[in-house]
Amino acid sequence: MAFAGAQTILILNSQPGDWVGGGLQQTFTAADGPFTVTNVGTGGLQVSFHTPDYSHFWYVMLGPPNSRKLATGQYEAAQTFAIHAPTHPGLDVFGDGRGCNIDIGRFFLSDIAFNADGSVSRLALDFEQHCTGAIIGPALYGSVRFNKLVPRLAIGGGSAMKGNVGTSDGQVIVSLSMPGSNTATVQYTTVDGSALAGKDYLATSGTITFPLV
Repeated sequence: MAFAGAQTILILNSQPGDWVGGGLQQTFTAADGPFTVTNVGTGGLQVSFHTPDYSHFWYVMLGPPNSRKLATGQYEAAQTFAIHAPTHPGLDVFGDGRGCNIDIGRFFLSDIAFNADGSVSRLALDFEQHCTGAIIGPALYGSVRFNKLVPRLAIGGGSAMKGNVGTSDGQVIVSLSMPGSNTATVQYTTVDGSALAGKDYLATSGTITFPLV
């Protein structure tokens, strides 16, 4: 499946154990039902989608910290939209009868543009939400494109227990936000952080290929 030119699309990639997404991968386009983007709160936005019979309905709410106007960039340490602290951005993704009481996450706005009346003319958003209130819990990853097409690579967090003998595998999820008309490849390599290569882990590198879908 290839998407060319400007598109309106919602992609949900839910990890096992994520309450809101139910561990499912779902994709909705304007052919499945109407999308709307409305201004909410002070400086926030709500993206809404539903199928004609409301068998599926989703909402993505986001807002900037300190009541600033949303602009392109990375927004870290996002809290539940309706109750986020003034110094934190807000985020809340819910739908199909499921939502978080408390969530934490992050989102990236790679593009946003407004009409003269303040309404949104185009939007490119990628997000990560954890219902547990802890960034290490199961995540709901997703992307919203409103009159825009921008594929994006995402890397989920991962951890592994380190024993005194032998080795154990660690896994991370690498995902492309949407299908494309060309095969996509990306190179990766490990770097030291809280763990040291040769002492705590085995250094590795390679190439990941995303085939056509």
